[in-house]
Order: sequence, then structure tokens, then C-alpha cells
Amino acid sequence: MEMRKCETCGEMYSTTYRTCPFCEEEEAMRKGKPMHRHASDFRNKRGGHALGVLALVLVLALVGGGGWMLFGDSISSLVGIRETSGISDSDQEDPPAGGEDGSGGEDAEGGGVSVPLTLDQSELALEAGAVGTLTASGGGESYTWSSDNEAVATVDENGTVTAVAAGEAVISVTDGANTVQCAVQVAAVEVDGTLTLNRDDFTMGVGESWQLKVSGTDAAVTWSIENSAVATIAADGTVTGVSSGVTTAYAKVGGQTLECIVRIK
Repeated sequence: MEMRKCETCGEMYSTTYRTCPFCEEEEAMRKGKPMHRHASDFRNKRGGHALGVLALVLVLALVGGGGWMLFGDSISSLVGIRETSGISDSDQEDPPAGGEDGSGGEDAEGGGVSVPLTLDQSELALEAGAVGTLTASGGGESYTWSSDNEAVATVDENGTVTAVAAGEAVISVTDGANTVQCAVQVAAVEVDGTLTLNRDDFTMGVGESWQLKVSGTDAAVTWSIENSAVATIAADGTVTGVSSGVTTAYAKVGGQTLECIVRIK
């Protein structure tokens, strides 16, 4: 608090007074009107005023704190305040890959875990004319089969391998994404004696059937026909007429090939 000295009486008084309170009091007493006002009284009034302000501030703080405890959530929602519990968005961890439980991912179709494409055999030995079967598993839902040497071995859509002649071939299966293979070794069949067909020329009508047979061996026979538009031939040598015409049926045993002319009327 700033003080100044009265030039008249020499007393020190607060600058909050416009004139010296001591001189005013003395003048009042001369006029018969005593004044009981001193600088100390003013300081007490100033201190009381400060205490009152402090008390008011404390009261407002208590009221505000209680109001926030009671209505803080409502106030937050109104002003758009979002509680984060001390964790920022950047600190939150992403969920583990492959599902919420952290387990491994599933395949594209939503099934189980993907299984690799495999074959039940990596090598296969057959005699000419014999038949073997390969089984694929895993991979996709459909398989495509092929042989790199159909003069030695062929394969159908079910994985059935037919040995045609002595030699080596590789059978492959693919699911469109992966490919596995099997090496096929075909051995020649030793034939003792003379081989013959039960017919070397015959005629039948459309829709009729006749079975050709080879005599002189117990080895497997591979059958084929020149023109399947005229007639077809089954794995057991049965010929069936398809349309009018002439074609040739073949029976292959070991290194020998027998022929029969087929006429469809």
C-alpha cells in the first residue's frame, strides 16, 4: 500500500485518501464535529474486503465442483468432450490379424485353414496295358490332370493312369494355383506264343455291340478305335456302333498290335 506524508501535519497516510485524514479529524474537532477515522481503520476495511472476496471465490469453486460431479457427463456431451481414459487413438492397438481372437486366417472361401495340394504317390510303376490310380487331396476344389507323354501313359479327369507302352512319363495335377507330379515307369509286357483276335472283320448295326477278345496272353490289353464317330470301344474291348461307316479297332499288348475292321450298317 502506498503512503504519503502530509505537508501540513507531517503524518503519513494512505494514498487511498484524497486529503490527510489527520488534518480532517483535527479540523472537525475544532468545529465540534469529531471524526473517528484513521488510516488503520481503512486498512482493516481493506483486509476485510479481501477476505470477503476470497470466501466468495471458495464458495463458487465448491459449488462448481459439486455441479460438475453431478452433471459433468451431461455437460461433456453438450460441448462435445470425449473421455479417453488417458489413451489416445494412436495408442490403441489394432486387433490382431486373422480374427478378433488372434487365430490364424481362413482361406478366401471362408472355410478352414488352407491345406497344400498333394498326391498319394510320387512314383508309379506299371506294365504296358495296366491301369493305376492317383489320388489328389488339399488345394482347391477342382483338379486338372495331364501327361507329358501320352504315348507312354495317359490320365483321365479322375486321376486314372493307363500304361500305353514301355517308357517314362510324368503325370501332373493342378488346382489352378499349385502343381504336383508323379513319375510313371511303364515296363514292356513279355508275350509268349502267338496272339490272335476273336474277330478280324465284322459287321453290325447302329446301336449294336460286340466284344473283341485277345487270345494267347493274360496280359492287359489296351484298346482303341480309329474313328469314334462310327463306333466306340470300351476298356474291355466292347465295340458299339454309332453311325454308318467303316473303321478299325486296335488291341495293343506289350509290343504287339492287333487290328479288326469294324463295319456299321
